[in-house]
Amino acid sequence: MFELITATIAAGAADSLNPMAITQQFVLQGLVKKPHHIWYFILPTGIISLLFGYLAYFGVIENVGGLLSGLPDSAKRALFMLLAAAGVVLLGVAAATAARKILKNKPAKVNDAEKENADEQAVRKKIKSVTPGALVLLGTGATFAELMTSMPYFAFLAYMFGFDLSFWQITVLLVVYNILYMLPLIVMYIVYVTAQKYFDRFYMFCKKLLEKASGILVPVLEAGIGGFCLVWGAMHI
Repeated sequence: MFELITATIAAGAADSLNPMAITQQFVLQGLVKKPHHIWYFILPTGIISLLFGYLAYFGVIENVGGLLSGLPDSAKRALFMLLAAAGVVLLGVAAATAARKILKNKPAKVNDAEKENADEQAVRKKIKSVTPGALVLLGTGATFAELMTSMPYFAFLAYMFGFDLSFWQITVLLVVYNILYMLPLIVMYIVYVTAQKYFDRFYMFCKKLLEKASGILVPVLEAGIGGFCLVWGAMHI
């Protein structure tokens, strides 16, 4: 049992270096309406990871994978057609976003100083704009994306399979693992709270840059995802 506890701590510490969640929280921490709202991002990362551990350990994920692989060819074809259709929709959205940005950037008779001042005020107003609901979705999405390549977690779960554990023993190990998994995010929250004024200045600067770059990055990202979905779906129809 001591070996299993040691493995839990080691794997949890290794898996806690989650670049996706850490990067997202670094950005989001300064955009929440209240500092403690970031817990709506932190907790879903641990909860989703914990649920994934349960599902993997008790074979639910494997059973679902078996069901999907057993789908008839017609159903698989329909899914890929939906994927291709989603790609077309995303490409259309990307085109609309780009067109809207071009129209918005038409020259206007506005004093540059007044425009810059108005932009700065708008940024200040919008910087604290991320809601708890959005944070939950972002935390969930970041965790799902990270789990797909989480080698320490898969290795830890595979190691657990070699032990005859009760439900409560599994629960304790998974809870400890996922507390360690969330630890860097918790530390980031504490650091932010102790130096909020300095972080907010930095976040406002980043927000202004993102406001300027979003007109290019958003349609490019939408077009990239849409193109991938369209090509991948079309290849398997």
